[in-house]
Amino acid sequence: MNWQTGAPAVCRLMPTTDLRVDYEALARLHAALGPKLAGATIARAHEDLTHQIHAVAIAHAACGFEAMAVAARRIRRLSMEVGLPEMRRAADHVLDCLQQSNATALAATVARLSRIGEIVMSEVGAMSLPGH
Repeated sequence: MNWQTGAPAVCRLMPTTDLRVDYEALARLHAALGPKLAGATIARAHEDLTHQIHAVAIAHAACGFEAMAVAARRIRRLSMEVGLPEMRRAADHVLDCLQQSNATALAATVARLSRIGEIVMSEVGAMSLPGH
C-alpha cells in the first residue's frame, strides 16, 4: 500500500543479469589447446551447458533432486572452464538450495540459471577468443 494515498502499491521487479566473461580463463584455454581446438571446446561446452540447464529444469519439474545436483555440478565445471563466473555462481546457488532443501529459493535459482543460460547462448555464443 502506498502510505500517502492508501492505494495498492505496484512493484515491478526487473531482474538484471550482468554477464561477465573471465577472459583469463579463455586465454588459458586458448594457450593450452591452440585456437582451433579451443574454439571447438568452447562450442561443445556451450552446447553441453544448454543441455545441462535444460536437464536442471526438467529435473526440477519432476522433483528429481539428485539429477538436478548432477547437472548443476556439470554446469559449474563447464562454466569455470569457459570463463562464465556468473553461471558458475548460479549453479553453486542451485546446489546450495538443494543441500538446504529450500524449495522456494531453489525455484528462484533455477529460474536465474535459465535466464543466464539464455543470455549466454544468445550473446556469448557469438564471441571470439581475445585477440582474434
